Amino acid sequence: MGKWFVVFVKAGTEDAVVKHLLRHLEGGRYLPFVLTKEVLHRVGGSNQATFKKPLFPGYVIVSTENSPDEVLDDFAKIIFGNIHRILNRGNDKKDIMLHESEQSRWESLVDSDFCINISTGVLDGKKVIVTHGPLVGKEDQIVKLNKYKQKAILKVEFAGEMVDMSFVLRIQKGSQVNHDQ
Repeated sequence: MGKWFVVFVKAGTEDAVVKHLLRHLEGGRYLPFVLTKEVLHRVGGSNQATFKKPLFPGYVIVSTENSPDEVLDDFAKIIFGNIHRILNRGNDKKDIMLHESEQSRWESLVDSDFCINISTGVLDGKKVIVTHGPLVGKEDQIVKLNKYKQKAILKVEFAGEMVDMSFVLRIQKGSQVNHDQ
């Protein structure tokens, strides 16, 4: 997989922008996608349905092996009203690629469809232990847990900025770690 950069687009048009980019950029040199996450929706009493929603509405990620100069040249040729601009870091307009460490953290969270799936865990006193899903091993990044709404808030980096992000974390009922074993 190549290096990632972020395209700021009109919110709600992310899928249309991905399709447009796939049609108008040289085949195989770019892979545009939308980062998504699984969320829960209560349907009736206690029944819950899961669906995917954009993790960052208004943003499309593009993976490429091309240099920043090539990316900027190729994007200058694309005219599409829903694309606002490519995000850059600081004052250098060519500094558009995500830092390797940031990209690596996102890659560790998403599946092959660039979706952050639901995680499950147990409680050890007040400490959370994630047993399954993308949040395994990331317990120290959880800044807040709402076990009733099944949400974990993590402080994550996106395009160089730290943001609070909620992810589904199902705490298994009656699940306390037994230390007597």
